[in-house]
Amino acid sequence: MDRFSKFCLLACVVLLMIIALSLVLKTPVVHAAKYRYLVVYFVGGQAEGQKEMDKEANDGWEFLAPIYSERSGGSTQALLVFRKE
Repeated sequence: MDRFSKFCLLACVVLLMIIALSLVLKTPVVHAAKYRYLVVYFVGGQAEGQKEMDKEANDGWEFLAPIYSERSGGSTQALLVFRKE
Protein backbone atom coordinates (compact mmCIF):
# COMPACT_ATOMS: atom_id res chain seq x y z
CA MET A 1 0.00 0.00 0.00
CA ASP A 2 1.20 3.48 -0.71
CA ARG A 3 1.16 6.34 1.79
CA PHE A 4 -2.09 7.87 0.46
CA SER A 5 -4.05 4.62 0.89
CA LYS A 6 -2.71 4.16 4.41
CA PHE A 7 -3.62 7.75 5.29
CA CYS A 8 -7.20 7.35 3.94
CA LEU A 9 -7.63 4.08 5.84
CA LEU A 10 -6.31 5.69 9.04
CA ALA A 11 -8.64 8.69 8.59
CA CYS A 12 -11.65 6.37 8.14
CA VAL A 13 -10.74 4.40 11.27
CA VAL A 14 -10.28 7.55 13.34
CA LEU A 15 -13.60 9.06 12.18
CA LEU A 16 -15.48 5.82 12.86
CA MET A 17 -13.92 5.66 16.35
CA ILE A 18 -15.04 9.24 17.03
CA ILE A 19 -18.61 8.38 15.99
CA ALA A 20 -18.63 5.18 18.08
CA LEU A 21 -17.18 6.85 21.16
CA SER A 22 -19.56 9.80 20.94
CA LEU A 23 -22.51 7.38 21.05
CA VAL A 24 -21.04 5.55 24.02
CA LEU A 25 -19.96 8.58 26.05
CA LYS A 26 -22.94 10.83 25.34
CA THR A 27 -26.26 9.18 26.00
CA PRO A 28 -28.83 9.92 23.32
CA VAL A 29 -31.71 12.20 24.17
CA VAL A 30 -34.89 10.25 24.73
CA HIS A 31 -38.15 12.07 24.25
CA ALA A 32 -40.74 10.90 26.69
CA ALA A 33 -44.39 10.66 25.84
CA LYS A 34 -45.85 14.02 25.03
CA TYR A 35 -48.54 13.56 27.67
CA ARG A 36 -48.44 13.98 31.43
CA TYR A 37 -50.75 11.75 33.43
CA LEU A 38 -52.72 12.37 36.62
CA VAL A 39 -54.38 9.67 38.70
CA VAL A 40 -56.99 10.77 41.23
CA TYR A 41 -58.26 8.43 43.94
CA PHE A 42 -61.67 8.98 45.46
CA VAL A 43 -64.23 7.11 47.53
CA GLY A 44 -67.90 7.79 47.01
CA GLY A 45 -70.70 7.63 44.54
CA GLN A 46 -71.23 8.83 41.02
CA ALA A 47 -71.93 12.43 42.08
CA GLU A 48 -68.55 12.74 43.82
CA GLY A 49 -66.84 11.20 40.80
CA GLN A 50 -68.52 13.66 38.46
CA LYS A 51 -67.46 16.57 40.66
CA GLU A 52 -63.86 15.35 40.61
CA MET A 53 -63.94 14.88 36.82
CA ASP A 54 -65.37 18.39 36.33
CA LYS A 55 -62.73 19.90 38.62
CA GLU A 56 -59.84 18.30 36.73
CA ALA A 57 -61.40 19.06 33.33
CA ASN A 58 -61.58 22.75 34.30
CA ASP A 59 -57.84 22.59 35.00
CA GLY A 60 -57.21 21.37 31.44
CA TRP A 61 -56.93 17.63 32.08
CA GLU A 62 -58.53 15.22 29.60
CA PHE A 63 -60.42 12.32 31.20
CA LEU A 64 -59.26 8.90 29.99
CA ALA A 65 -60.78 6.14 32.09
CA PRO A 66 -62.06 5.16 35.53
CA ILE A 67 -60.93 2.08 37.41
CA TYR A 68 -63.65 1.06 39.87
CA SER A 69 -63.62 -1.36 42.79
CA GLU A 70 -66.25 -2.19 45.41
CA ARG A 71 -65.65 -1.72 49.10
CA SER A 72 -67.15 -3.94 51.77
CA GLY A 73 -69.48 -1.20 53.02
CA GLY A 74 -71.18 -0.87 49.63
CA SER A 75 -69.45 2.35 48.64
CA THR A 76 -67.36 2.58 45.52
CA GLN A 77 -63.73 3.58 45.33
CA ALA A 78 -62.18 4.58 42.03
CA LEU A 79 -59.05 5.75 40.32
CA LEU A 80 -59.67 8.38 37.67
CA VAL A 81 -57.00 8.70 34.97
CA PHE A 82 -56.42 12.04 33.23
CA ARG A 83 -53.85 13.27 30.74
CA LYS A 84 -52.59 16.65 29.57
CA GLU A 85 -50.22 17.70 26.79
